[in-house]
Amino acid sequence: MTMNALTSTVTGCGSSACGCAGPAAAPTGATTAADVARINGVALHAPGRRPDEDRLRERAWGELLRQEAVRQGLLPAMAVSLAPELSEADRRVIEAMTDAAVSVPAPTEAECRRHYDGHPETFTVGQAVHLRHILFAVTPGVNVHALTVRAEQALLELSRKDVSPERFAELAAELDRKSVV
Repeated sequence: MTMNALTSTVTGCGSSACGCAGPAAAPTGATTAADVARINGVALHAPGRRPDEDRLRERAWGELLRQEAVRQGLLPAMAVSLAPELSEADRRVIEAMTDAAVSVPAPTEAECRRHYDGHPETFTVGQAVHLRHILFAVTPGVNVHALTVRAEQALLELSRKDVSPERFAELAAELDRKSVV
């Protein structure tokens, strides 16, 4: 298949053996069947009705996928000279075909950790840092005022611009040890 911007013609699959490219192009200025964009011999639009580049590309992708679904026996073969509009059922078949062809592996915990450690800037925006949380337990007998003061101190300490990213974990561990004692 060859397709180049809006000025050239899509002329088949690119193989000289299959003959799907159709006849040679007519002289410039004439509007003929050769001016029609084609995929494997199937016209993507009627003569003189070439859609804009984005729509043409969308029709080309749809026709290529339809032809592959026919090749795989997922859609019925049809003798067509103009690419048919895909029905909702056709779209579902094509979507299932592409989903089956594309495998997306799930990352392991180690891979996630390696990505996180290798891209700290992705998880830091200005002063905002994507963190977990520190919980302060309010149980019977706890001095809520003192607990609130300590929580505010922790927040202020972690909000400073010069605080290291590791300080959050260190402070959380310190506070956890103090609550156990």
